[in-house]
Amino acid sequence: MAGEQVKLWLTFNEAYVISFFGYGVGEHAPGVRDPGVGVYKAAHNIIRSHTRAYHLYTNHFKEKYGGSISIALDIEWKEPLTDSEEDYLAADRAIQFKLGWFGNAIFGGSGDYPEVMKHYVAEKSRRQGFSSSRLPEFTEEEKKLNNGKLYPFLLFIIAILHGPTAHYKLSVRSHRFLK
Repeated sequence: MAGEQVKLWLTFNEAYVISFFGYGVGEHAPGVRDPGVGVYKAAHNIIRSHTRAYHLYTNHFKEKYGGSISIALDIEWKEPLTDSEEDYLAADRAIQFKLGWFGNAIFGGSGDYPEVMKHYVAEKSRRQGFSSSRLPEFTEEEKKLNNGKLYPFLLFIIAILHGPTAHYKLSVRSHRFLK
């Protein structure tokens, strides 16, 4: 059995890429173009299924095989465009909306999405006429299961691998992050 030879299992490689490009812009399989809702549902289900796989492995195979299970997350590092507080907050939000989206729920201790992400998605959903946030909510039980597992944290820092760091500033007009 592979468990005797494989000591590190990954449930998903680059979870953001799967969600955004597969269910948001539709450039990767399965090719769903639903950036407003589908991308959030896909990410939510990736976190839920990762957590279930983690507990399944830990409870049934870890003792026998001595391996670990984790998820690979990717990030394009962001730096503030200027020294202003607004630009620092914009760069941090950009990181929270990518790395924090998955990392906060799985490794952050709360078992939930970053507060800034929950706030911004809920506010934009309200302005767009949705009756609730487009960002799904974890149940209290799911938050407990997600909560801060101490296992390998694999992070691909794309900025180091693929070129210069993006600089972000806050656009007061649109509340979006602009290069």
